[in-house]
Amino acid sequence: MFVSAICHQNCACHVGYLLYIAESEDDKSMRKLTVEFAPKISSRLIRKFSNKIKSIEILQMLNINLTRGEKLFISTFTLRDGSSLSDLENLRLFEILDMIKSDGNKYTCLTRARIPPEFIRFNKMLDVDLIWDTPLMIAEDKFVVSVIGNKDGLKKVLEVIKMVGKPENIIVQSSTYQEHNILSCLTDRQKEIILKAKKYGYYDYPRRINGDQLAQSVGISKAVTIEHLRKAEARIMSNILSGY
Repeated sequence: MFVSAICHQNCACHVGYLLYIAESEDDKSMRKLTVEFAPKISSRLIRKFSNKIKSIEILQMLNINLTRGEKLFISTFTLRDGSSLSDLENLRLFEILDMIKSDGNKYTCLTRARIPPEFIRFNKMLDVDLIWDTPLMIAEDKFVVSVIGNKDGLKKVLEVIKMVGKPENIIVQSSTYQEHNILSCLTDRQKEIILKAKKYGYYDYPRRINGDQLAQSVGISKAVTIEHLRKAEARIMSNILSGY
């Protein structure tokens, strides 16, 4: 349910949104904020990939590890004519773990990426507890970010965004965020193996263990281990991408 109207390209209206958030009766209630903004200055990150990629839309953020500077997500890359997925990996920003589907110049992939310094600085500037949500998109001339938080967190997000770009569209919605156990779709054996794969660094970059070592840790053959792992990954993907 929307708890405020959408603000379109009216800087004066941004103050109204800040006041709305500030004057809410319940300081601890959670809301979802989605902001579309034009960056004031093209970052080195954007300049580096804009000649290969039109846009990146993150469909599901699976993990963000600021300590290791890595994130794991499912995303759709829209590539420029003449570009390919191998060009993405050559940029040394992304590692394509699996291509889920392709449609023309659009590729939906399970991706691991280095967290760009711009994002880490942005997060440090916020210094508040937030849940990163979707829609989340990066293009040459447009960013879309979505976060869930309380009134103080969302006020801070708007303040920081206004420092780095010009907000054009803002949506504030009520949120009833509840943690969802994404592993509930797995068998006990699949869950055991994928959790050990995560724990021992099978999904790290570079990998801390290989398929043989993972198989030894669960006490079954490598072929059976990899089969369980692939089935678990496929179930999780189907669960996340249901409706796409």
